[in-house]
Amino acid sequence: MTVAPGNSHFRRTYWTLSFTIGLTSLAVDSSLPAMGDMASDLGIPIGRIQASLSAFLIGVAVGQLSWGTLADRFGRRPMLLIGLGAYVATALIVSVLSSIELILTARVIQGIGAAAVFIMSRAVVRDLFDVASGARMFARLFQTVGVFAV
Repeated sequence: MTVAPGNSHFRRTYWTLSFTIGLTSLAVDSSLPAMGDMASDLGIPIGRIQASLSAFLIGVAVGQLSWGTLADRFGRRPMLLIGLGAYVATALIVSVLSSIELILTARVIQGIGAAAVFIMSRAVVRDLFDVASGARMFARLFQTVGVFAV
């Protein structure tokens, strides 16, 4: 099925993908200002807390290796929901953890879940849109990432 820009399915797909992609940007950008407070609350050097960003990005890299294959096998929607579930669950878990080792582990898992959003958003756009409409959708989605990153 090909979707033309301007119709309600295009807009609904855009808003759904924008929201999910925005969550991933939020995972990175919202933790940066809090790192100093996190380090002092846990009584550890700030460098250890900064490693949580690296752990998240490692999880994103690892997750990208498997989500595409899993989505081809089990479907886009189930894999996107599992990835979002992992992302949200680990976000909640990280907020109550008091051990940096557990935080780093949870951030890796959160990154793996966030990778589902990257992979599924691209796959959904390729599945639903022709080349020109897909290019417009990608351009709009990347603008959204810029808005969430501000």
